Amino acid sequence: MNSSIDLTMKTFLSSLILCIGLIGMVHAQSNSVTFLPGLGEPGTIWTDMSTQLQQQYMFNDRFEDFNGFNAMNTAANSIYIPNGNVIIGHSQGGLVGREYIRDRSPGNFNALISVGTPHTGAPVVDAIQNGNARKFFEKVLNDLALGFLVALGPGSFKSQIISTLQTAGIIKSGAFGLQTYLQTTFTSQPGVLDMKPNSYFITQLNSQPNNTLPAARYAIYGAEYFHTPWRLMGSLIAGQGEIENDIGIDAHNVLEGFYGSVMFTAIATAEYYRSLRDRARDNFNFTDFFRYQELYYRWARIAYAFKVGYDSLHFGQQYLWSTYITGSRISPSTWYAEDGFFSAPTQAPSFFGTLNDQRLRAEGANHLEETAHPNVKKRLNEVFKKSDVNIPEVGEGDGGSLTATINGVPYANDGQTLSFSANVSNADGSVSYQWYYRRETYSPWTASGTGSTFQYTFYSAPGGETAHSAVKLEVTSAGETASDVHSVDVYGCPNGYMMQGDSLKSNIIIPC
Repeated sequence: MNSSIDLTMKTFLSSLILCIGLIGMVHAQSNSVTFLPGLGEPGTIWTDMSTQLQQQYMFNDRFEDFNGFNAMNTAANSIYIPNGNVIIGHSQGGLVGREYIRDRSPGNFNALISVGTPHTGAPVVDAIQNGNARKFFEKVLNDLALGFLVALGPGSFKSQIISTLQTAGIIKSGAFGLQTYLQTTFTSQPGVLDMKPNSYFITQLNSQPNNTLPAARYAIYGAEYFHTPWRLMGSLIAGQGEIENDIGIDAHNVLEGFYGSVMFTAIATAEYYRSLRDRARDNFNFTDFFRYQELYYRWARIAYAFKVGYDSLHFGQQYLWSTYITGSRISPSTWYAEDGFFSAPTQAPSFFGTLNDQRLRAEGANHLEETAHPNVKKRLNEVFKKSDVNIPEVGEGDGGSLTATINGVPYANDGQTLSFSANVSNADGSVSYQWYYRRETYSPWTASGTGSTFQYTFYSAPGGETAHSAVKLEVTSAGETASDVHSVDVYGCPNGYMMQGDSLKSNIIIPC
């Protein structure tokens, strides 16, 4: 009888200990994070991001490397991730992480956070294999060369004009650099082919996604501004894992302004000769009529030819890139729903969970800068605080340090009003807010509002050039202060004019 009681008591105590252990697991904190790089990246590409996050969170970081050109299962078998880790993977690293989890059970890992990962496949691989990328760059050069070809007359040679464009600074270092990067990265190697849409690997991986993802799963997707090819050029010039260098988008804006200026000048000149032609016709001066008509046609052809280059820079290149490279099938509602390589749906498919909760948009982050972009850091910051990830904050015992982040769109058109909201953590009591605005990076800050939300009307730089504006937030609570800066690129129109309609009519030039 006593032995039976002892056995019952031991069973009860064992069950109690097991329950307590399970309760502890549910509310356990994640103290180790393993970072995985993307295709062709070193594991240390995450070092700066991890260092920044460790200023606020307490965790041990690990950086794993793999050969992404090997088959995906080979790459996954070449790394080691301890049980209980949070896994953060950039690009292909997110797929390698999922393959690693599939072989070892999702329950062994606390969370997976993917950043810019092509979960449903990467159309860019097909674009390289079928020559679409090469055709894209050929189309760009042809569009830019047409204006010079027509302006210089029938004696000019297209090959010489294109050759001259090819040796121009940003075309040579940027466009050719991007084309070379695409062709040398997305090759016909097994690991790259595994990323193709509808490949055997992608199909099997997504047939039962819950077998490849822990319950705590988050997909951060980069959402670049317009003109993503030029921004990717800037990222390549800045260097791997660095924030985009403005030289790419600045060069685009200069070129667009130049082509727009020549186009508008040619239109005005054509209209001038048209009026002289009509006057000569009315006066029955047919000698001048035919002379002015020829001049009118010549300048109209020049205007059209430079309009081809202007339209290419203004919209066409983005359309071609989004349609044939990323597969985004661009439309007014999805202009910014890609990171330059992958569309939003492939980076954050529905099996990750709720949009804006588990599928998180990183505004302004192109694919080459996602491991360093401040808006990716903001999203990781949010995920680290989630109860199912629960990475402890520095000084968590007393609530942690006061933090403030700004939520809002990072781009605007000339004269557009944007709204921003403050996200404050670890406040002790009431919070005071102070907002500031500056028009350019070199401009002084101007106090512009208070409260947890803020609105401001943005204007481009004189002449229609892009203004690199920003808003700043400072919050104070219980004697502690925190701040954040949010950049806003404000787009205007070149030379103070824009075109209304497509035909050559006298009323097509109007002020912006």
